[in-house]
Amino acid sequence: MASSKPVAESRDQPSRLSTDTVFSLVPTTPDDDLVTIAHASEPKTMPSDPSRYERHEKHYYDDGNIIFCVESTLFRLYRGLLARYSDVMRDMSYIGSTSNQCHLHPEDDTSMEGIPVVTLHDSATDFACLLDFLLTPNFPHYPNPLPSFETCLSLLKISSKYCFDDIFESAVWHLRNTLPTSLEDFIANPGLTMFTDIRAAQVVTAAREFNLPEFVPLALYAITTYAWGSEVEPADLVLSALPQADRARAVVARTAIHSEALKVAFTMHEHGLVASSCTNPVSHSRTCAKGKPAMLWMNPSEALEEFLRNPLRQLVIRDRCEFHSLCKGCVDGIRAKMGADLEMLFARLPAIFMLLNAIFDEVSPPPAEIYLGITSDDSSIVYYRLSKGIVKPPI
Repeated sequence: MASSKPVAESRDQPSRLSTDTVFSLVPTTPDDDLVTIAHASEPKTMPSDPSRYERHEKHYYDDGNIIFCVESTLFRLYRGLLARYSDVMRDMSYIGSTSNQCHLHPEDDTSMEGIPVVTLHDSATDFACLLDFLLTPNFPHYPNPLPSFETCLSLLKISSKYCFDDIFESAVWHLRNTLPTSLEDFIANPGLTMFTDIRAAQVVTAAREFNLPEFVPLALYAITTYAWGSEVEPADLVLSALPQADRARAVVARTAIHSEALKVAFTMHEHGLVASSCTNPVSHSRTCAKGKPAMLWMNPSEALEEFLRNPLRQLVIRDRCEFHSLCKGCVDGIRAKMGADLEMLFARLPAIFMLLNAIFDEVSPPPAEIYLGITSDDSSIVYYRLSKGIVKPPI
């Protein structure tokens, strides 16, 4: 049985009950026995229209006391269990137990074994994911195999709409254990291999929709620094999947990242952009190769090009190099500088992508409050007070 104890992390924000949370009830008429017991070899469908409704293979419980019709799938569930985890479902269950006056299809004056039927305008797959998660004994932690990225997105959508707060936080918990949000996460996987196909764009879209800003910077970075080359179609596919404002951020940030990387490159002797040298011996016949990129890279120009395109990844990869052509003092100096540059560039990501929370870091000295003024030709100026992070509104 699921635990009612909420996950430790919480999102302080107003109720997430969406305006499109629509439900309706089929009137309860005991005489209309439209669902019969099917033989094992027969489909579990409504005899009145076999092609229209089908019982869900897992979540149709014979002793359930409320039926949900989602698309063409029927879910027979338990009012009390749903009401325990969702105020929205509690209200639906209350209506279902006291009213028999409303239904989705006026022509379908039917009931199912005297059980009220609530019609939800959602995806049956999303609703099934919600029930899989809710009825799992190990809730809120999902059993093996762990939920897929697509399952987590489904859970975010459906649990947010119907205010299953514990399940929402559990889905976020799994995303935080799957997707990178910190510098340590990036160092562990500098290639950001979890952002395959259009997944990075899906992460950005979900982060915007469900107020999860911690997932945005590295997802945008993956899109911005990908080596598209001549692959125009995949690039267009990913960019078109982004929200419009973030699409513009990704395009502009490509130049901004190049500019930030160039500033760092001019302080590094590895690319020969700054004059430097070292005469310390490396072997009996060679001296330190500091300031001589041809001795450090097989293709110096390609090494510089890769650094300017994806500086964070290059800094992590180079920190793992041996640098046999350099003396120990120069190697130690390079590693220390690469670590400092990596932290600096990572901290600059919100500003590079022009994210709202970067405003507080860009203004010096840091302000206690920032106000945003918005005006138009047909209205007066409206001011909004900005906060750094999520602030719980006073009650």
